[in-house]
Amino acid sequence: MLAVSITAAALVTATMIVANGSITLFCVYWFVEKNPDWAERRSIIQFVLFTVPMIMVVAEWILWDVIRGHLSKERYARMQPKQ
Repeated sequence: MLAVSITAAALVTATMIVANGSITLFCVYWFVEKNPDWAERRSIIQFVLFTVPMIMVVAEWILWDVIRGHLSKERYARMQPKQ
């Protein structure tokens, strides 16, 4: 069961990286179109295209953990008054 869970997490992460990469590429294309001087700074664009999707994936997993923590049964049980 653990292998299935790890495989599912890897597939979700890969999907998020592809989606985040596409969003980042669109934003960089839009930014360079508005500011053509940045097109010559390839190292900065390459750095942005690599790091921003990774940062977005980490932020999405943290957000998922926070949401899951707020909706968990354990948190609900802690908030109930003890009888």
